[in-house]
Amino acid sequence: MYVMVRQYVIDPGRVDEIMRLADEEYLPRVESSPGFVAYYVMRVSADVVATVSIYQEQSQMEAASRAASDWVRENLAPLFPNEPLVIAGDAPAFRARQGK
Repeated sequence: MYVMVRQYVIDPGRVDEIMRLADEEYLPRVESSPGFVAYYVMRVSADVVATVSIYQEQSQMEAASRAASDWVRENLAPLFPNEPLVIAGDAPAFRARQGK
């Protein structure tokens, strides 16, 4: 599994709008992308939003990352005035667990 975390610093009053757009517009697009495992959006603070994307293969994650960057640039540019902090890597010990 490959995981990418993006951290965006935004205008504090826009977090709810970004969360809604991610859920309603972005997530339906990525769910059908090859190798998709999971996508999460988190409110980190009043002015920080983070996303976590998980894919089966690195190449799938990289393709999805390019598509995500394009979508953000085309649809959310005013909401994200700064480039995100991006970390990504192989997660060989990743195992999804449901409930407990």
